[in-house]
Formats: sequence, C-alpha cells, structure tokens
Amino acid sequence: MRSRIFPFALLFAGAVLAQLLLFDNIQLLGAISPYPYIIFILLLPPSTNRSIAVGLGFLLGFSVDIFSSTLGLHAAACTLIAFLQPLVARGGSATQNTSSDEIPSLHSRGFIRTLELTLLLVLAHHLALFLLAAPTWAHFGYALLKILATVLLTTSCILFAEVFLFSRPKN
Repeated sequence: MRSRIFPFALLFAGAVLAQLLLFDNIQLLGAISPYPYIIFILLLPPSTNRSIAVGLGFLLGFSVDIFSSTLGLHAAACTLIAFLQPLVARGGSATQNTSSDEIPSLHSRGFIRTLELTLLLVLAHHLALFLLAAPTWAHFGYALLKILATVLLTTSCILFAEVFLFSRPKN
C-alpha cells in the first residue's frame, strides 16, 4: 500500500478539485448534480485499514463540505460509505477468496461486479446525503426521484472515469 500513497493522494486531490470546480456547477433539470468525487473511496483496496479508510472518507467529505457550505453532510455520507466499502467490495463476506489488496476497478473486477459495487455505494452515499439534508418528509416522492436520478448520473460519471483511469495498455 505504501507504493500507492502518491497515486491515491493525487486521486484524492483530483476528486475534490473536480467536484468543486466542475461537478458542483452542473445541474440537470435544476436539481440533479453528479457527485463522482466518491470514486476515491470506491477505489480503496478492501485491505485498507478500516480506521484509515473511514478517516480518509471523513476528510474527503469534509473537504467538499468546507467549500460547498454543506455543514458536514458530505463528511457523514463519505464516512458511511468508507465504512461499508470493504464489506461491499468483498461481497459481504470477510472470508471470500478474492485478493483484498487489489483496487476494485472496472478492469480488475469486470463490468457487472464493478457496476454492483458502484451502485450500492453510490446509493448509500446519496441516501445519507439527501435524507440528512431533507428538511421535511413532505416531498419524499420528489426526494426519492432526485436520489435515483442522481445515483444514475453519478454512477455513469464514475464508470466513465474508471475507463480512463485504468485504460489497458496497447500491445
């Protein structure tokens, strides 16, 4: 993992900067914004110490909160998915026979498994983010529709980014 510190530091900084400078300025239909900065958490190897992963998740969300004025909402949602990520990446089993040191990316896991992992963690993040931000339950149907649309948009952005982050070298 030590040899991966620099690339993960770049991914952390790049994810936060892209979110703040680009994706926070995108709003489809006036309400749907992508949050692909969480790709950092999704790409942490499941073997990462859980305390470190949760701490990094908190720092990632807090970094976005500072510049977005969201009062800890992103920190809470990112901390949650950083805690859940190793369980989801291992398929819910701590004893599954997969390499827990691999980066759970599109090329190492395949499309279907990566899609499952991404959808579950993005859904958990967005449920936490939007339900904590909801002032009332009066517009629950609208909030649920917004969550689902944002999950689809964010998942698409993350999968698209993974294609470019982990492009296979040509022979």
